[in-house]
Amino acid sequence: MRDSFPIGRVFNIEIRVHYLFPLILAFLVATAESPLMALFLVLMLFGVVFLHELGHSLAAQAFGIQVLDITFWPLGGMARMADLPENPRIEGLVAIAGPAVNGVLFTAGLMVHLLLGLPLVGNSIPGYFVAINLMMGLFNLIPAFPMDGGRILRAWLARKRDWLDATEIAVQIGRAFALGMIIFGYWLTGGWVMPFIGAWVWWMGARELWHVRMKHKARAAYESTMWPGKEGGRGLTLKDLGKIEDYRGQLKDYKPRD
Repeated sequence: MRDSFPIGRVFNIEIRVHYLFPLILAFLVATAESPLMALFLVLMLFGVVFLHELGHSLAAQAFGIQVLDITFWPLGGMARMADLPENPRIEGLVAIAGPAVNGVLFTAGLMVHLLLGLPLVGNSIPGYFVAINLMMGLFNLIPAFPMDGGRILRAWLARKRDWLDATEIAVQIGRAFALGMIIFGYWLTGGWVMPFIGAWVWWMGARELWHVRMKHKARAAYESTMWPGKEGGRGLTLKDLGKIEDYRGQLKDYKPRD
């Protein structure tokens, strides 16, 4: 990503940081009543975000999917993958891996307190750790595509539907949640983070839907132009195919996924 810089590699996955992240971190620390505590809590938060995204990444690698990078940006983190196969089982398992990591960390935090007989105080560092994992795990399970819950929803819909149809339904449901975040987010949380997340969900859902539509359009065009002289079906002509081949290579080498 051009708007971020690399800071290292883990499990052969490049870790990157958005340029705005250190600026926002410095602002939060400088304006806090206890700068050292604020710095520790923010770093703990993004440590949990990293483990969440690493869960997605390792699950994807287990299926042979290339993970391009994990990028920290002002509102969280994102694991970028080369191409997820249109397989409900794989998408569901990759999507649930992130919240599952939060579930493990949440459970571990509670067990440590129970075993040691310590009170779980909400405004303590252990309390924040448990609360962050609980909220992050549950929030990401909201069926607002392309969040984890939305991807799990698409995987469930795709069991008996075409992948494009499942994506369109998941995006429409995700837009309803995104609109709710934008309209009611500030009122519920008293800040602009939730409305920004809602706008991100809407925008990223639209991008994902466009990507799936174009991929299926190219596939349909390839399948309908197997013989010379036949025009491309479903919206793509041979002229369109020529433009695609100039950019992506010969479509005769394309092998559709099962």
